[in-house]
Amino acid sequence: MQPHNFSALLQPWLIREDSLIQMAETLSHRVNNCDPASFNLGDWENTRSPYQMDANGIAHISIFGPLMNNPDPYIKKFYAVTDYGDLQDEMQRAKEDGARGAFFSIDSPGGSVSGINETAFELDSLNSDMPTVSHVSQGAYSAGYYLAAGTGRIFAGPSADVGNIGTIIRFYDHSEMLAKMGVKAEAISNKGADLKAMFHPLPLSEGQRDFLQDRVDDLGAEFQDYVKEHRPQVDKETFRAGWYGGEKAVSLGLADFIGSAQDAYDTLLGEIGRRG
Repeated sequence: MQPHNFSALLQPWLIREDSLIQMAETLSHRVNNCDPASFNLGDWENTRSPYQMDANGIAHISIFGPLMNNPDPYIKKFYAVTDYGDLQDEMQRAKEDGARGAFFSIDSPGGSVSGINETAFELDSLNSDMPTVSHVSQGAYSAGYYLAAGTGRIFAGPSADVGNIGTIIRFYDHSEMLAKMGVKAEAISNKGADLKAMFHPLPLSEGQRDFLQDRVDDLGAEFQDYVKEHRPQVDKETFRAGWYGGEKAVSLGLADFIGSAQDAYDTLLGEIGRRG
């Protein structure tokens, strides 16, 4: 039984490269070893914590695992994916519920470009209504950090890493492999539509490669601009797309404090108290 959108892995991503490779390899393994007769979608339950409002009026929102926009149900279950749409709905719900503040628990390798701007817009709207804080337990990379940067304060756990500010798109040239199999691939598109054949199993032309480079450059610049707007103290060194932990993350402006989830929660309560 094969998920519909393997093609999702070919879109631009805000994610660590090793995580994207792992997603592709895991999907291939699970699909190739799946017995349709015994397949049960419930075997891969999403372990993301549900939205909740606590007794102090704090809305708890989890940003967990890879982030995607309206993912195929199979992919959502295979990888415990967080749907950007779910995050947007939960931020809306926090406002509707009259939350006094929002606490974001983050552990994410990043995700797709599609959906990130809309989610960041909803986060900015939430910030105008209430204080927000994020706690990174293990890692907030790329799109995961994109959203962390939009919160009022970032706490990173003692062993957590944050950063990886960049955009990537992957392409596989299968032409040599197909040739060894005696298969010749061709793609015919209408005149002038030279970009139409991208992602077919053919080498990229110079024009196609330039197009993709311009695309990721534009998306990467948008990411950097969002971070600079919300965290003007961030060091430009971080735009090399490295990731950092501990006091290094704080000194580079990627995080505000090293601490526990309780530390972050107490800071949020204090901010609510100061606002009255």
